[in-house]
Amino acid sequence: MDDERRRALARRAAAHAESLAAAELQVPVMAEVVDQQLAWTESRLLCNHHLKVFQRITRVSVVFSPDDPPQVLGWRIDKRVETSQDKRFDDDTLVAQARALQQIGATMPLLQLSTAPIDAQRSFTIAHFGLADAASRIDVGINHSTGEVIGVAPVAVGMPAALDLAALPAADTALVSAGEAQAWRLIEASLAPGLDAATMVLARSILRFTPAEASRDGAGRTTLRYHLWRQYSLADVGIAVASDAIVSWYLEALQADAAQRVIGEADAVQRALPHLLATQGVRDPTVAFGEVGGEQKATVHWWHAEQGFVIEGDQTTVLLNADSGKVFAVSRKWRQIDPALLATPVIDEPQALRAASLVVAADTPGHVIGKSVIEIGGDLAHPDAVQDVPVWRVGFRGMGGVQFTEVAVDCRTAAIVRQTGW
Repeated sequence: MDDERRRALARRAAAHAESLAAAELQVPVMAEVVDQQLAWTESRLLCNHHLKVFQRITRVSVVFSPDDPPQVLGWRIDKRVETSQDKRFDDDTLVAQARALQQIGATMPLLQLSTAPIDAQRSFTIAHFGLADAASRIDVGINHSTGEVIGVAPVAVGMPAALDLAALPAADTALVSAGEAQAWRLIEASLAPGLDAATMVLARSILRFTPAEASRDGAGRTTLRYHLWRQYSLADVGIAVASDAIVSWYLEALQADAAQRVIGEADAVQRALPHLLATQGVRDPTVAFGEVGGEQKATVHWWHAEQGFVIEGDQTTVLLNADSGKVFAVSRKWRQIDPALLATPVIDEPQALRAASLVVAADTPGHVIGKSVIEIGGDLAHPDAVQDVPVWRVGFRGMGGVQFTEVAVDCRTAAIVRQTGW
């Protein structure tokens, strides 16, 4: 498989994992493929993906001067706005908070304080500092419910022009890296009072910054905005290479926190039913409850049979959190069967038994297990060579019942098409 095809499958897997997480969280999400492997299983070539799924928790902005080297002029952490409600601090306290910033200090003239609305009920305070010339003015946003500084930044000169992050010159690319480093320092400074060094390392492993936007104002000052993501879950997505179909997925977060069983069998089936995409040959589901990794789960399983033939390998299995009832994993294989393969067999059971007995030496006579449609042929090099064959399955036991051999006899020709056993 060429690299472009692998990348296309990875994008499809990431998009599916993102859709699962977004439906649950209702916030922007991002999935990152950390491993991709090809596997030949159940007579089909699968591309399996292991992913990390992140949820966006805030946006962080950093402002740089046009100097060489550039200096950090300001910053903002959007999430600090969210908890600002009624004003609980007096003006003098809010101004003191602003003057504690390096960009303001004790001597920068205060022009005014204003209130910026968030919505009909919430607001925050902006402290405006500077001199007579517009280029010197700096605004400080303060959460007036908690006293926390939201951000400090020079007031833009003119209308800032957007920069294309995908086509930045080398100097600006370096600036993006410097901005991310500054964003990390801001986040770590806000976490530091409550975290030790080891926990800070862990925080680094579950947080992720990605550049989002960039702009430059009339004074040459560059504002870089980054999305901060937190790891939400691990995920697995399997794609059938021949059809591009999503055949399996697992989202770890939806499995968690299931210490007890709450849902019943009927409820489990109803919750799993939307994931049963098949309509032809569906056989009633089995429902089983159990435990995996200390979490209670329900397993709903459908199988495929048509006109007396079991369609070997076809199934839909849905795993649910037995407490919340949320589906956390799905595995699916369900193929369209040519009606001609389901016709009345030309070879009857006694003929199939005789044909199988010619190739197996067993202690006891064989017995016909039933009719199936099985897949034969195909391998990693030729995945499209798989074909369906209607067969009688004949079983033989030997060595006092320890040994078992199964022979698949073509229902149309009596040819032996497969022999398996232990």
